[in-house]
Amino acid sequence: MAVGNVGEELAPYTESDTFLSRDAGFTWEEVHKDAHLWEFGDFGSILIMANDEEPTDRVLYSTDEGLNWKEYSFGKSMRVISIVTVPADSSRKFILFGFYPNEQRHHVAVQVDFTDLTRTKCECIWCISYDIYLKMN
Repeated sequence: MAVGNVGEELAPYTESDTFLSRDAGFTWEEVHKDAHLWEFGDFGSILIMANDEEPTDRVLYSTDEGLNWKEYSFGKSMRVISIVTVPADSSRKFILFGFYPNEQRHHVAVQVDFTDLTRTKCECIWCISYDIYLKMN
């Protein structure tokens, strides 16, 4: 995923849109107007993005490589400044860092947990190898 634009020159972030490639950057598809923060989880089986240009109380998520997006509302609107998960992107839990619009000195962290979204665990060889590595270390 990336934030950018189509054209000869790179537009400013606030004038850019959110794109996704499923073939290592050879081709790109616009998945949302406006720039959004994004993160991968569960070895890429879940993608999430959040508007970081204005307060929001929701994230968009996809479980089919960005072909379809659904909304999840986490409650109170906040200005999202970062989305994180575990470094290996193996978790379905994400943390949104930001602040409430009228309380800019008070930072907040919101956990969004997609663990129960599906019961299917990734069984690709890379995931199995990674699970074995984690158990050994």
